[in-house]
Amino acid sequence: MTDWATISLTQVSAKPQYGAIAKGMESPVGPLFVRQTDITRGAIDWSSVPYCDLTADAVPRYALKQGDLLISRLGNGVGNAATVPQDREDAVFAGYLVRFQIDETKADPRFVGYQCQSQRWRDHVSSFRSGAAQPTLNAKQMGEFRFPLPPIEEQRAITATLGALDDKIESNRRAISLANELSILELSSGDDRVRLGDVATINKGLSYKGSGLDDGTSIGAIPMLNLASFTTTGELKRAGTKWYTGEFKPRHRLEAWDLVIANTDLTQAREILGRGFLVPSKYEGALHTHHTSVVRFSKRTELAMVLWAQIQSAEFRDRAKGFATGTTVAALPPEAALDYELKVPNDLNVKLAAARQLIEKAWQLEDEIGRLKGIRDALLPELLSGRIRVPVEEV
Repeated sequence: MTDWATISLTQVSAKPQYGAIAKGMESPVGPLFVRQTDITRGAIDWSSVPYCDLTADAVPRYALKQGDLLISRLGNGVGNAATVPQDREDAVFAGYLVRFQIDETKADPRFVGYQCQSQRWRDHVSSFRSGAAQPTLNAKQMGEFRFPLPPIEEQRAITATLGALDDKIESNRRAISLANELSILELSSGDDRVRLGDVATINKGLSYKGSGLDDGTSIGAIPMLNLASFTTTGELKRAGTKWYTGEFKPRHRLEAWDLVIANTDLTQAREILGRGFLVPSKYEGALHTHHTSVVRFSKRTELAMVLWAQIQSAEFRDRAKGFATGTTVAALPPEAALDYELKVPNDLNVKLAAARQLIEKAWQLEDEIGRLKGIRDALLPELLSGRIRVPVEEV
């Protein structure tokens, strides 16, 4: 046991504030508009943040400041929280978020942010979700969250330890994005044209019932990639979030370097329709769901990498949306992409070799992220509870 006091979020913060009501826009008509869907992994994913039509005189009221704690108050992501790392006068926060401004004489904002990633916080959020069709959490309920608070010097020592891991994770993510951007640049232009339907087939993945999924512990359980395996930038998250133990046809199993495309956009805000990723060799043999399609090249199989690079463009996504069917859920028929023309790069083999090295490096960095997250997630509850103490003088 520690001698730390237990306090509430309200005791270390100013009066909470609800976000701005505005319309998100793709064009830069106003400030950046951080929404609840832009908060992932305890941080803001700035790559997905749109602009908004908020008037200039209203911006200062909602402008983000270093140390602001933003918490989602509605929907499946209720309780998701992120700490703003620096002042952002060019960014405001949306109405489905609540801002808590931490009194830095009482608490380190990052320490409070880490508390909002803890099991203690998840349990607090769950206590208000029970039975609700649309889970909600208001500012008063958020402020009632109670957690142990060590002296300020020890708070900073804890956040320095966890922050070093998170900084490395974020550094890896930036390197992954850069590697992918360079790969795409290598493979996105060329003089020759090849119709996709002349060199490849496109097949939807496995349809399944919920009873066919388990936690991966059953004998014969096979990892299954689904829309949750995608990011909005077309990168692959760590697989294995779903497992399958039912019957399937061999054609549903993936091969290394296969190209998989999202043919459904279950959450329109993520703009996932038409995104694609290359399957790392370690996921060979995994399955993929009917919400995705695999492109199989009958000849010139190296063109999978070329197609991956070229469908990252807004042009292809707009084409996918144009072919999409359905009103509630947008769906892309597999055959709709068969008339797409690939641009075959000059010096193809040289550019493929360079891109392949970059992509494999990105996969290595993603694996390292998984290991770092494992360390961080194991340390977080021990440090926040005081079961493991960080010597203050070493920070």
